[in-house]
This record gives sequence, structure tokens and C-alpha cells, in this order.
Amino acid sequence: MTKHILATLATVVAVIALANPASAQLCGDVNGDGTRNIEDLVTMMDCFCGPAPPANFQPQNADMDPFPGFNTTDFVYLTMWMFNGGPAPCAGGPAGDDMVPGGQVSVEYVAGSMGPTTVATGYPLSFQVRITNDSPYGIMGISNGFKVYSPDGATVGGIACTSGTLYEDVWYLEAWTYEPVPGEPFGNIAFSIIDPGIYPGYDGVAYKVSLEPFAAEDAGKTVCFDSSYFGHGGTWMWSTDGQNRYLPSWDGPHCFTIEEAGYFPGDINEDGNIDIADVYNMVDYMFLSGPPPAAMEACDVNGNCTGPEIADLTYLVGYMFGGGDSPVFSCSAPGAKLASVSDKIVLYSEVKNGHTVVSISSEVDLAGLQLELALDDPPRSIEAIGDHGLDIVHGFSEGRLSLGMLDLQAASGVAAGTYELLRIDGAGELLSATVANTRFNLIEAQVSAAKGSSLPTEFRLEQNYPNPFNGATEIRFSLSHTSDVHLEVFDITGRSVTVLTHGSLSAGNHSVSWDGTSADGTPTSSGIYLYRLTADGVGKTRKMMYLK
Repeated sequence: MTKHILATLATVVAVIALANPASAQLCGDVNGDGTRNIEDLVTMMDCFCGPAPPANFQPQNADMDPFPGFNTTDFVYLTMWMFNGGPAPCAGGPAGDDMVPGGQVSVEYVAGSMGPTTVATGYPLSFQVRITNDSPYGIMGISNGFKVYSPDGATVGGIACTSGTLYEDVWYLEAWTYEPVPGEPFGNIAFSIIDPGIYPGYDGVAYKVSLEPFAAEDAGKTVCFDSSYFGHGGTWMWSTDGQNRYLPSWDGPHCFTIEEAGYFPGDINEDGNIDIADVYNMVDYMFLSGPPPAAMEACDVNGNCTGPEIADLTYLVGYMFGGGDSPVFSCSAPGAKLASVSDKIVLYSEVKNGHTVVSISSEVDLAGLQLELALDDPPRSIEAIGDHGLDIVHGFSEGRLSLGMLDLQAASGVAAGTYELLRIDGAGELLSATVANTRFNLIEAQVSAAKGSSLPTEFRLEQNYPNPFNGATEIRFSLSHTSDVHLEVFDITGRSVTVLTHGSLSAGNHSVSWDGTSADGTPTSSGIYLYRLTADGVGKTRKMMYLK
């Protein structure tokens, strides 16, 4: 039924044109009310979604782009004119229906998959779709379609769609076939984007399509996902000049065999739920020498074929408390999340006054850390240096301290920078460090042999950069130890303009930006300003010039 909507639309247009001979000829006035507004877009969506166009549909006003025939690109065309300064309806353009090859649409990742060609029963299957624009133009609109089907009769149903990072805070419309026709493929029949920011060279995730779980009786059958729902191949990319359409390549169809999984990702204790008990089961095994989880494969929630490790633990906590992605099957994404070694993340330890101090130097934010240290005796105390808002879990066995740092509520992480991180009772040595970045990839951090050599040895205030500046400038400073810090901006007469930072900061290199505004947000005037940094009663002052 739905499969044939667009194919028969031209015939419907002709029939309705005969039934509405008195309708006014105003290109874009699709509902015949004498104006062109949001109601015309709604009418067009009703044409795409319903079994027949609505009675007020004016076909003679609907074909408004430079290409022949009424279809979803007309919807994109009218939308761009209304909301983003696109060409006016029926403004003319090149003749013909040529589609310029350009870009790519691909399935980047599949949740609910047990591997490249296998999906599990009882678990929602999700396709994450990536769009690449290698054309010379920015893209102002997309008209996309896909179909989901089973060639051997598996029950496929319950499509839902969520936007990806590309479409956050972007106004869009979508339309779906809500009731699958037996034996027919089904999917979405329109997906139109307003000013999506798909610039030349863009490469990012567009949206995710999720299906209802497959039943046990579907085991052994096949389900397929394809992007050729429309006659022109599935996805039109419109150039910002309103004159070119691009037909991207598509790496599908993707077909999967349905199999029984035997476990649910994240349900580590096999009680039928994914909850805090699973988190503590993983923590107990990783850090407290607890027994192995009942379902070891269920621990590999990021799908990288390793674990349980810190990336799995932060992934599971992020899903439960931070609105992150659902756990995936073990080894379902080995290429995307394999462990790597990074010289951008370095940890080192040194002994100070009978304590082992662990420091970090990282160029990226992290979700959590997993450390192993050599100690003669169990530590009597372990404390975080600075207010990181992180939980510390640890266990000691046979001269080895296993320690994890993460936020068990998924509200914060380990910030980029160079600073002291932990103070542990007793003289010890850091042996290994594994971290998880904010995308829950596992990274082997470097453990520095020159312990503590990367920390500053003195209190230092740098010249701001850029200077002079227009817009914002960065002020950098270094602390040799944890200090109470106050950084304030004054005008040339000595009057306070704003306080940039005040409070305790750990040893390391720090930076603060100033945008030329006062404490109440009022823009300041051009001129010379002073900035003064005080740390534990010692102060340093420098000048800077602001040009508006």
C-alpha cells in the first residue's frame, strides 16, 4: 500500500486537478486557502502518509521546484523558502531531472546485533545512519526513505526514529507507515531537514532507526534494511543554491540472520533487569576480587570484545543515569571501540611525605580511569585531590591495588589538563593505567618513567593570548601545588571589572578566558586592562589591551 504512494502520485494529481478546476493558481498554496504557510506543509505530509491525498489538495500548486513531478523534494523546496531564505516556489531553474552523484549514506553501527550479519531475538535492533557530503555545495535539505523487510517472513514491526548529532536543535518533519502491510516492506516515506548544516566535507551521524524486538519464533529467519524506498534511490541531497540534487551512494542493503542470544547485554547478574545491581556486580569483579559475573559476555556492553573494563563500566553507568546508548552485544563493534594507546594521556606517580601521589596530563576529557599500583600493604586512606565529583572504588590483593575513578551517577568525568589526581597512603608505584574517553572507547594511557616531571615547578602567570584581542582572550597560569586562587580583571584606574576564577585549584597548568564583559555581562570599552592572579597570598599582575 504505502510502497506505491509515490509511484501513483502523478495519477492522483491529475485526477484531483480535474476535481478542483476553480482553485486559484498560486504556486505553493497546496491546500488552496490563498496563502503559503505551515498548513501547506501539513497538507503535503498528509499526501505522503495517508491512503489518498486530502480533499483540499491542489495539485496544480504542488510542483514548485525546478524538477518535474510532485514529490518530497517539493516539500523540501517550500520549507526552505519559508524558513531559510531559499528560492521562491516556481522560481524556475534548470530543466530536466538530472541527479548529480555525490555524498554517501551508510549504516555505521547496529545495536541489537551479535555481529556483522547476525541480530538477536528479544532485543531492539537499531540502525545508525551516517551521511557524508563530498559535493562542492552545502546541503539545505534532505528527502530520505528506507525500507525494512524480511524475505522469509519474520515479523518486523514498531519502527521509531531518533535524530543524531547532526539534527539536534533542527526543526524537521518526518512521516511513517504505521501499520505494515503483510508481505510488503515498510519504513519512513519522508524525512525533511531545515538548514541541517551539511557543509562540503561533512561526515556525521544523521539519525537512528529502531525496531521492536524479534520473537523467538523468528530465529533462523532474515531481516533486511535498505535505503531505496523512493524511486530515485532513497536520499536526495539538495545544494544550497536550490538548483542541484545529489544522489548519494548507499552501502546497503544490509541483511541479518535472526538468532537466539542466550543473554541480554548489560544484564550481568541475569535477573532480567539492567540496574544498579549489575553495576555493583561489575565493580565487585573488577576491583574487589569478587566472583565472575553470571553472564560474562553481558559485561562487554560497548561491543569491543574485551572486558569487563573501565570503558564498559562507564558505558553502563552512562546508559543508566546519563541517557546514553543502550548496551550492545559482545564483539558487535570491535572495529569502532578497540583499545588504543595514546601519548595524549599520561599518568605518573611519585612518593611525597609517605604518600603516593598520582598525577595526570591529558589533552582530552575522560569518562573514567582504571589503575593498578604496586604497594607493600593495603592503604589506610585514598583521597581525590581537588573537587572532581568522582567516586573511587578499589581493592587490594597480593601487593596490587586495583583502583577505579568514575562518577557512578554519570554527571561528571575526568577533565582535560595537567594536575594531581590522587593521594594514596603508603609508598607505591603506578604500574598501568587504562582509561575510557567520553565516547566509551578503551585507551591504554602512557605511564611516565619520569615521575612528576610534567608538573610545574613554580607559580607562573603567562601573557594573555591573543593580545591585543577582539572577542575573547585566554589567560594561562601554572601552580606548583594545590592553592587557593583568585584571578581578577581591573580597568586602568584600578576599579574591579570582573572575577574570572576564585577557589581551590590543583597543581598543574590552567587557563581561563575573558570575553571583554564586566561581572554583570555588560560589554566593556576598548582600552588597557590589568589582570591579577593571587595564589596562597602571592600575587602577579599583567596588562592586556582590548579592541572593539
